[in-house]
Amino acid sequence: MIADSIIIPFPTKNAQPLPGIRANCYKTNGAAHTQIDTDAGLLYHIIRKGGHPMRYYKMDIDMERTGDVICHSPSVPEINQYCRGQQEAPLPAGFRFTYRLQEGSVLTDWLANDKGWLLVSEAFRQQVLEAVHTEVQLLPVDVVCEDDGSTHPYHVANVLSLVDALCLAGSDYSTFQVPGRKEPFYSVRKYCLSASAVGACDLFKLTGDQVIPLFCSEKVKALCEEAGQTGVAFVEVRVEA
Repeated sequence: MIADSIIIPFPTKNAQPLPGIRANCYKTNGAAHTQIDTDAGLLYHIIRKGGHPMRYYKMDIDMERTGDVICHSPSVPEINQYCRGQQEAPLPAGFRFTYRLQEGSVLTDWLANDKGWLLVSEAFRQQVLEAVHTEVQLLPVDVVCEDDGSTHPYHVANVLSLVDALCLAGSDYSTFQVPGRKEPFYSVRKYCLSASAVGACDLFKLTGDQVIPLFCSEKVKALCEEAGQTGVAFVEVRVEA
């Protein structure tokens, strides 16, 4: 029974200070993240081997797989509570996810669930979340098989890193009005991100109406692929400087 949470800060424990230009420089697994003051404001440069610009992706459940577990939960907490980009209260005492083998038997590292939460394995936590620049609230939770009673430890990963990086000019979107709201609501079909606004963050959400989708740098994608992380898919998004 879990009723607590852990915060992985930004930058993570694996990020080491870089000597040289400024204090706000970090190096993680060979990638230098450098902040430089310019007349136009704070510009972030992601310096990688070959000098190529960083690529970014929208992350989601891998819908092409078959036989994977889809787990279920009680009606509380509310469906979007742990994916809004803000620190939340611990999970209710005794809260757990369950699944039936007839619906799927493969426990993936990114586990599909009826809450739409980011539900990840311990391997995902160690191999990905603790190796990148992000801030995440981790809430341990049990995933229990209703057929044989087996219990599997997972984490609800509530990503707290928010960036104002949506570039509407390069995005494919539409707007519509919501009763009682003055500002229009943006429904984005294809995203474009501002690299300078993202900065050194590797795993993040967008501010405003787009707080639910999760985005990552190519570093996160590479770590997932190298470690054989399962259940997650990546869709590349456009990037503007």
